[in-house]
Amino acid sequence: QPIPGAERTFACDTILIAVGLDPVDEFVKAGEAFGLRTFAAGDAEEIAEASAAIFSGKIAGREIARHLGATDDSVPDEWRETSAILKSKPGQTIDRTRTDSYLLANGNSASSGGVVPVLHCTQEIPCNPCTSVCPQGLIHIDENDIRKMPEFLGKELEKTCVGCERCVTICPGLAITLVDRREDPEQPIVVIPFEYEPDRVAAGDEVVVLDVAGEPLGSVPVVEVKAIPANDRTVLVK
Repeated sequence: QPIPGAERTFACDTILIAVGLDPVDEFVKAGEAFGLRTFAAGDAEEIAEASAAIFSGKIAGREIARHLGATDDSVPDEWRETSAILKSKPGQTIDRTRTDSYLLANGNSASSGGVVPVLHCTQEIPCNPCTSVCPQGLIHIDENDIRKMPEFLGKELEKTCVGCERCVTICPGLAITLVDRREDPEQPIVVIPFEYEPDRVAAGDEVVVLDVAGEPLGSVPVVEVKAIPANDRTVLVK
């Protein structure tokens, strides 16, 4: 029951109506019942994450093309392997701490200078956009299984992060922050993705920062709030 006085109104431009986790497979079943050759993808095949639905459509498209004689190419085994990974349930959950050992455990350099991304991923899920946007190619995920945890390989590749902030912006889970020690190794600037209204925080404000467990770390000044032209729903708070 709603609590009187607790209602809130939010401005929005799109409403996604979630109707439940049931496959939308009525036409597939009807086709099979009439003896028709049927092909299914997305929610007509099974409930899965959006990228899994898109990839299953790619497979179904190849199968339809073969059935119609438009191609002799079969569905590659690697397509089916990728589809299985995208449909899989989350894997291992990784415990994180807020100490320097956390940085090292992520393959990050905890050196006193430079700039480095901190990868806060805690669960193995099929996700890898951070690996594609790094101009230095320093973020790595096992190509054979994108459910694995990302690693920052600056030391291994003998390259440095340039602080472009692309990985911070693109992460759908807001799970990457950037620690910049280039100006002051003792008081680094931390870049955090922010998806609330941009005017809720401004340069000069004092804010309480939390660790990955939601525990307060202290009060710090906001240096800059930076809008991202390519992503109007995420700002970067420094």
